[in-house]
Amino acid sequence: MGYMLVCAPSMSQRVALAAFTDPRMEPFIKETIVQYGKRRKMVLDTLTGVRGLSFHPPQATFYAWICIKATGMSSMQFTKKLAEEQKVGVMPGPLFGREGEGYIRISFAAPEDKLKIGLERFRDFTIAHTSNT
Repeated sequence: MGYMLVCAPSMSQRVALAAFTDPRMEPFIKETIVQYGKRRKMVLDTLTGVRGLSFHPPQATFYAWICIKATGMSSMQFTKKLAEEQKVGVMPGPLFGREGEGYIRISFAAPEDKLKIGLERFRDFTIAHTSNT
């Protein structure tokens, strides 16, 4: 179910490819790159230095892959509790393979105002649920 909700169908991918090759789309593409750059910076600024979180800055996507092992929760426990307590949705790492346990994936494709609120709630939740050891 998760893949059906977050992955573009192959037909949509072909349409996107055609749009990227149309020179009339260049201004839109440039503006989109700028906007995602701002959102990426917002993610990095909000999450950098939060005790218990580690991640590599995303280079070519609007997703961040975050280690949440310091919370002591499984990826599924973390995502469920985050949704229940803070109304923030993230994807548990194991959906992307067995090695994803202990990680979550967040998207920063949301509008900036909603992203800011979600990141603040995510940060506060993580701080509150990270042990002091």
